[in-house]
Amino acid sequence: MKYDILLIGGNGFVGRILAGQLQADGYSVLLPTRYLASARELRMLPKVHLEDADVHEFDSLQELCSRIKPTGAVINLVGVLHDKPVQPYGKVFEAAHVELPKNIITAMQLHGLKRYLHMSALGADSNGPSMYQRSKGDGEAAVKASNLNWTIFRPSVIFGAQD
Repeated sequence: MKYDILLIGGNGFVGRILAGQLQADGYSVLLPTRYLASARELRMLPKVHLEDADVHEFDSLQELCSRIKPTGAVINLVGVLHDKPVQPYGKVFEAAHVELPKNIITAMQLHGLKRYLHMSALGADSNGPSMYQRSKGDGEAAVKASNLNWTIFRPSVIFGAQD
């Protein structure tokens, strides 16, 4: 089956709400997660397919992209808040905020996908004062350098029900 949307980070706070809204609007959603047990309520959504997958493994990411319609989109919501202090940023930030977007871009290009939505962060800047801002800035730079039809959104801290 081909899906409309690949929702990476869809098992998080923002992703759970977005998955529900996307399926309510008629989109079929492929949502990879390493934590299927924590995605219980998402199983009830008829157009959301949960997949046990690690998006940090390129082969897995490429296989997921192969299951998205050519007219579909990839949405990346992945973000981590803490890492060990090193310059310019630690390995956790690098893997989540820099390498993952680069690998998503490559996997999308290999499968002819064009539409990419990337959640960054307010203040993202490769030369920013915090490791978080620098890693998010470097991730944005990779997105902007791609040939994809991309949208980057930069929320501040997000609060809401169930946060």
